[in-house]
Amino acid sequence: MNEIKLLLAGLFCAGLCGCDWLEDNGVHMGYCLKAGARELAHSTNTELVVRYEPLDGIDQVYDVEFNPDSVLLIGGKREGTTTYHLNYVHVGRRFALMKTNEATFVTLRKAGDRIDVVDVR
Repeated sequence: MNEIKLLLAGLFCAGLCGCDWLEDNGVHMGYCLKAGARELAHSTNTELVVRYEPLDGIDQVYDVEFNPDSVLLIGGKREGTTTYHLNYVHVGRRFALMKTNEATFVTLRKAGDRIDVVDVR
């Protein structure tokens, strides 16, 4: 019974503190793309470049892989995957690159009511 109370207390604390301690690089990129897509949707601009840095900073080697209408994979110290970004952006082609000690830049473009990922560098 004490284990159940401890588990419930832990889940309650996690709810109060947010899920940042559970976040990995994939989820982090998903959140960055969500913010960028929302900004672009409310803008008169047709393109926006989102600057992404891994959770542990750019002082590392990490890979970035976008797959069409599918999973996003980010490597590095806190590697992770997500499909969360697909709620906000459309990925029509594959992008894959390896980064060393630098940020990743994702270009978003309005396409009617949709926001497309058109470049990753």
